[in-house]
Amino acid sequence: VILVFECEMASRLVDPSFIAKIVASSRPTFVNGSWRKPAYSARKLAQLQKEFATESVEWPLEMKERGYPSQKPKGHKFERLKAQRLLDIEKNMKQMDEKVETYLTKKREERRMKKEKKQLLEPVPM
Repeated sequence: VILVFECEMASRLVDPSFIAKIVASSRPTFVNGSWRKPAYSARKLAQLQKEFATESVEWPLEMKERGYPSQKPKGHKFERLKAQRLLDIEKNMKQMDEKVETYLTKKREERRMKKEKKQLLEPVPM
């Protein structure tokens, strides 16, 4: 009885209509404005794939690989922007002497103007 079943299974796996049915029934279908589930669930497809492998018959479907995609994880924002930040710091450090000098001259000028204003407002002794 087992030999008859195995022969029937082997012939069924090679039958083109059965293979076409597997391919058509393994994907969801859009019918009348709504999606219908596939006739064969992922578990049933895996079971059929094992049957095909035991009978040395080529599997007609391309199965999706599990796991992470080949894309690198996004990471933290500060890690992604670190290289640009270091370039900006280097560029600004080259201009730092000039910026410090302009800042100091501006402050000196403000102090000088404040002192002159104070002297102008000070009453003149008679």
